Amino acid sequence: MGISAVIDTNIFLNVKNKEPGYFEDSSAVVDAADASRFLGVVSAVTLAELSAGYNQRGDTIGKRELFDHLLAGEGYHLVPVDAAVADLSGEIRAKTDVSLPDAMIVSTGVTEGASYIITHDKEFVKSKRFLEPISSRHFLHKI
Repeated sequence: MGISAVIDTNIFLNVKNKEPGYFEDSSAVVDAADASRFLGVVSAVTLAELSAGYNQRGDTIGKRELFDHLLAGEGYHLVPVDAAVADLSGEIRAKTDVSLPDAMIVSTGVTEGASYIITHDKEFVKSKRFLEPISSRHFLHKI
């Protein structure tokens, strides 16, 4: 598998919520990771953000299914927050003014050698000197 990219939380949410204008391309990105067409790097921060939504709705079954899928899928690499990720997150936050959770997601990609962060969140443009943000539609043309 040649290319790796961080999959931002909003890509998974686009699929789960069938977001108009984003569902089709985001779903294709998830399908491509499922098929190991690229390595989908997933930050522990993304798991925490997704977990919060599932827990707010009381959907423990949906949460377990998603977690099992991400943890077992060969096309995904779950990255914990360790000292290196935490330190780089602080640097990214200080230099770019992105939120700390977003800085942690970016730093996950940097420490793992990812080429892109697949996202529809315009805030990631602020951190492009660390990791290039790319929409799901544009990423699909890269793989």
